[in-house]
Amino acid sequence: MTKCNEIILDRDLIMYRLAFHLEQKVSNKPTGKMVATALGISPMNFRTMKNREVIPFQQIIKYAITQNLDLNYIFSGNSIKHLY
Repeated sequence: MTKCNEIILDRDLIMYRLAFHLEQKVSNKPTGKMVATALGISPMNFRTMKNREVIPFQQIIKYAITQNLDLNYIFSGNSIKHLY
């Protein structure tokens, strides 16, 4: 987990939400390699990031924008719709 301005970000949950989005697109359970490719990261670097519990913020944000995903949901699990 990474602290960001006193908000705890859970890498596994963030990756789960991205994988869930990919699952909807490809109709089967995505592999780590598929998530890495979607983020534009080599599978080897993705594994290293996972082992070091690094969150690839820049790649996630870029992917989310190109796929029109709610960044609030990806990072926190809360949709912007629930904030109003």
